[in-house]
Amino acid sequence: RALGSPGNVLAVEELVAALDDSQLEVRREAARSLGQIGDQRAVAPLIDKATDPVADIGEEAVEALGHIAAEDSYYALIGLLADSRDGVRRGAAQALGAFEDERAIAPIEERLPAEPDLSVRLALIEALARLGSTHALGQVRGLVGALGTEAARKQLAHAVSYLLGDAGVFYHLLELDRLDQEERVARLLERSVRMWRRAAAVFGPRARQAADSIHRAALAFEREGYNETVVELRQVAAGVADGLVRAGRRWPTDDPRWQRLRLNVTVLALLRRAAREQGVEREGALLAIFAYEQVTALARQLVRETERRPG
Repeated sequence: RALGSPGNVLAVEELVAALDDSQLEVRREAARSLGQIGDQRAVAPLIDKATDPVADIGEEAVEALGHIAAEDSYYALIGLLADSRDGVRRGAAQALGAFEDERAIAPIEERLPAEPDLSVRLALIEALARLGSTHALGQVRGLVGALGTEAARKQLAHAVSYLLGDAGVFYHLLELDRLDQEERVARLLERSVRMWRRAAAVFGPRARQAADSIHRAALAFEREGYNETVVELRQVAAGVADGLVRAGRRWPTDDPRWQRLRLNVTVLALLRRAAREQGVEREGALLAIFAYEQVTALARQLVRETERRPG
């Protein structure tokens, strides 16, 4: 049983004392347990361990601070963005993203260009996305084709998905095994093809062209032509957004659905540029599929709402 698990009788004071235990694993478990308990009395000793350059539980202490919502935790984590240890900086970024405190946006944005470690940069991008900042998108195009490992590409794609929709839904798609992933993508895109073909009875050639583009995107994904998948999906999504404008429908610029629709189109444009300039891998194509799905779903919501409005 973990030291901080429900029902454990160890007091916070005893766990704090265990941060200096002679055994490394006990020290680590004490830090984790203090985070699980979330008692603010643990903040000061955890900060001491997180900021001590010779402490060997810095990463665990940072993670624990991320579970304790306190002003001192926030300011300590901001300072740790510039720590000399990669793992501590990465943990601080992850904790600040989970805090959902928008004050962290500016210092994270300031840190991002100077961050030398790729894993920390990805954590900073994810934190910004979780906080709702689009600043991270400027990093996406350059990274999409440059990440050499599947794990890094997945991390970047998942980070961006926080801006686009339900990141949990995308994460599930991202973590499916290859065969299940292909089946899910085929179903999603085939459903979209049917939708556009039905719409052709009302909207004519544009809808038929959209159906053809989605069909090509599905075939391209099946044969691992991920660049083509991205290009086709972006073309249709941009057409959806432009079509709403041409139809004379207007929404307040602060309508979150319209903002999110445009943001998804922007991400598709970034992915298309990356596909043309350096190429995208499977994770980029999956992100494009997710963004395209968000665009069509949001467009349907907005259109239905305007159709229900009187006069």
